[in-house]
Amino acid sequence: MKNHLSYKLGETMVKNSFTLKTLLKNPLDLLMIYLQFKKDKFKHDNPLSSYKDYESALKFIKAHPYYKIGYALIKAQRMWYKGGYFIFIKELKKIAKEYKYK
Repeated sequence: MKNHLSYKLGETMVKNSFTLKTLLKNPLDLLMIYLQFKKDKFKHDNPLSSYKDYESALKFIKAHPYYKIGYALIKAQRMWYKGGYFIFIKELKKIAKEYKYK
């Protein structure tokens, strides 16, 4: 489940946000993750939905902050011409507030 693109992007964004050096390297890391994901996309033998605990794992992963951040980034990239990155910043604030609340 942690191989979802949204989860990987969110995890990388959070882990690379602590120092200036890694923050500047972040776009390159995100691009590399995306290209690797595209390359490995069709290498799965069994679909994940064939596992018994797929639904519960999916529910858990979608509630995780890494997944939410990655998903918000993907949505922002799809709607960049409509101000998607401004919406992304609002989503980040909302996710951070929600995470602090928990």
